[in-house]
Amino acid sequence: MGTLETNKKRIAQNSLLLYVRMFITMLMGLITSRLVLDALGVIDYGIYNVVGGVTSMFVFLNTTMSVATSRFIAFAIGENNKKKLCTIYNQARIIHYGIGLLVLVLIESFGQWMVYNKLNLPYDRVTASILVLHSVSVVTILNIMSTPDMALIIAYERMKSFAYISIFDSTMKLLATIVLVFFSGDKLIFYAILVTMIQVVDRIFYLVYCRRNFEEAKCKLRFDRPVFRKMFSFAGWNLLGNLSVMTIEQGMSVLLNIFCGPAINAARGLSTSLSNYVAAFANNARMAINPQITKSYAENNLAFMHKLIALSSISFFYILILIAVPLYFVIDYILKMWLIDVPEYTSVFFKLTMAYLLVNSFANPIIIGIHATGNIKRFQIVEGAIMLLTLPSAYISLSTGMSPPSVYISMIVFAILTQIGRLYIILPKIKMPFREYLCTVIRPSTTVLVSSIFMITLYHLSLTHINQTITYDFACAVISFVILTNVILFLGLTKSERDYLYKSILKHK
Repeated sequence: MGTLETNKKRIAQNSLLLYVRMFITMLMGLITSRLVLDALGVIDYGIYNVVGGVTSMFVFLNTTMSVATSRFIAFAIGENNKKKLCTIYNQARIIHYGIGLLVLVLIESFGQWMVYNKLNLPYDRVTASILVLHSVSVVTILNIMSTPDMALIIAYERMKSFAYISIFDSTMKLLATIVLVFFSGDKLIFYAILVTMIQVVDRIFYLVYCRRNFEEAKCKLRFDRPVFRKMFSFAGWNLLGNLSVMTIEQGMSVLLNIFCGPAINAARGLSTSLSNYVAAFANNARMAINPQITKSYAENNLAFMHKLIALSSISFFYILILIAVPLYFVIDYILKMWLIDVPEYTSVFFKLTMAYLLVNSFANPIIIGIHATGNIKRFQIVEGAIMLLTLPSAYISLSTGMSPPSVYISMIVFAILTQIGRLYIILPKIKMPFREYLCTVIRPSTTVLVSSIFMITLYHLSLTHINQTITYDFACAVISFVILTNVILFLGLTKSERDYLYKSILKHK
């Protein structure tokens, strides 16, 4: 896999590429969301999100398998076994094509039943909603078929190509939205068709790129029963975790729609879009690190694997809190400038989503670690059992008359309980002492969080006599960012980490 220094350099370069990608796609995405909301209106925008939510309920099957695909491909690369990699890629294609067919059947049967009988949709928009369902199903299937190719690109750490395709996708969606603004017919149906066409082009790009750059993608498609069963077994146990994620991400949309109507899903959709951009910003470094976690385990380099897990955990948390806290003070103004007519609860949903992301920020690295071992049975049972309690909790909240934000409280509470369960199960499996995890992850992140809250609170208490204006709130955002930056540098990082960071910055300059 190369030297430690080479790996660090590769991670840094790939992270930079992903950040460039993120800035461009985020800017285009924000503009696109605003234009789509204006063009469709709150009701149709909410319909598009809730119908997409119904479709996504079935995508957990692909998510389950995509985790297995990424794990097995990265492991084979770590072993430097080309023959095994070719076999794994072929089985991944067979499995994902089969999942695509199954999802199509589920969407066109159960999905339509949900639209006609369970979703609280305006009567005159039911037909349009069905057509959107058909369109979104095509988009979903094409995404599923592209999963093995995306896994291959990321496992080989070809982040430049991944970035180019993502930028192209965002550019085309922005152009499609501009066309939508000037369209005089049913904008909801037209928008769904445009998104479908873009996804077809994306699929062609992934297919052509992989065939041209990876020998594994040129291998003749052959069925290998032992490898197929091994991958399917891994995915089967991973199903519980992905069912839980589906429950949280999509079940909430359906519940909110049933109890509160489609307009509330416009607020949820917008807040989710904005929080996804923030999470993507923090997740770029993690995307560059994750393949090497699996490769390190394949090489039996557990010490380096543990360092990567700690690095991935705290880097995500630090970047996320640097963004989330300043945004807390100015999100209302940003939403007003972005959307003008802001749907009710959008701001509250966003703030609670950021709190959920902070709580859940340490999950991904150790999950990648346990996936690398291939021994996930006990972990998935414990994780899935805890997380699946989120939906009934949210249902009880809404059915007893509590406000829509109560569902996010359920998400945060069970995210905390789930993370405790993860640590108990995973750390012994990856041979990472709890003391090491405490010193490298929990202690620095807790120190940063507590110290930042204390200092920012003192700052606000000293200014309670000042009238809260736009200028005041933006000043608070800037001051909180400065406080957080210094706390992270001097309390969240070790001296050697600070020195390495300073040297990297100076070298870059």
